[in-house]
Amino acid sequence: MKISYKYYCILFCLLIIILFFGYREFLELYKSMLTEFVGYYKYQKIIIYYETGNREFMDYFPMNVRFLGLILQYIVFKIVPCITFPSIEIKNNVHELYECATFSLSLVNYVSKYVGLLLTIIYVFMKRKSFIEITVASILFVLIINLVESSTLDRIAICYIIVILISLNNIKYSIPLLYFSFLVNEKVVLIFGTIIFFQLFYYKNKIKIFEFIAISCSLISYIVMIFVLYKYLNFEFYDYPGFENDGYLNAFKLLIANPLNPSYFTNAYAPIFISILPFLIFVINKKKFNYDFSILYFIPIILLFLIGYISIQNMGRYVMYMFPLWLPILSSQIVYYLKLSRLDNLKK
Repeated sequence: MKISYKYYCILFCLLIIILFFGYREFLELYKSMLTEFVGYYKYQKIIIYYETGNREFMDYFPMNVRFLGLILQYIVFKIVPCITFPSIEIKNNVHELYECATFSLSLVNYVSKYVGLLLTIIYVFMKRKSFIEITVASILFVLIINLVESSTLDRIAICYIIVILISLNNIKYSIPLLYFSFLVNEKVVLIFGTIIFFQLFYYKNKIKIFEFIAISCSLISYIVMIFVLYKYLNFEFYDYPGFENDGYLNAFKLLIANPLNPSYFTNAYAPIFISILPFLIFVINKKKFNYDFSILYFIPIILLFLIGYISIQNMGRYVMYMFPLWLPILSSQIVYYLKLSRLDNLKK
């Protein structure tokens, strides 16, 4: 279903209004990042590297090759006046640009949250869904996005995933988006590489062949990029725990030692359960609600879970990269089983 320019203009105006009146949310995010109220990975270092050329802040693979988010953050860093909090004491000794780099990262994340919301509305609307289903999907997005890291580049990757979902089967847009996904986040390549591989056998049409070639080329380009940067530009890998020192067993040991740790519920249990739920419902009722959905789409969740297993704190976060694919059908399942469609009939 095509959307008129008038509808896009309305959504854009809505985005501006939300961002304007929700500025306190941005300030709270910015403040929490400065004070490190919740620990997070410091992408600010890479922005400092871009600005100064100091290789001390160059950071490691794969964080420093997630170029879409980094470039957007750097553009904001360069063109948007920085707001500072003189009364806030920043932990540790940091670079003089750290506060403004944090400002740019928090602003990009704040905007990405609501861009993702509007993209979800567009995606569900294009499936000819009712106002009630669009509303439920919007509410779910606002709730579930909180299970994704708000202080790194996860939200940008989520937005990119939704844009790809909107563009699939339209090779004019899907092919370049799929190809350049290696510049966004390696998990985007993993997700769509797996999904389009299954679609290739199910649909058996030329569009899926071209899309599979695009995502395959993206994977190859990612490997080549890593090789060139490592071999010739002295980029280095992040020191993940290895099998030789039982690093991969640490998460399991922590889980067994303290399974009721409150942080595990938000970082592991809740995201995993919510991700499984729409697949369980689908197995029971077999209803797709006009979405491209398959039980095989659970495989990327398993792969993301295994990658996130390096740390319990990352399990749920990695799994939630898949939520744009199952959130729309979950909203339809909720409307169907709770018979919320009656509200649309009342409106008529």
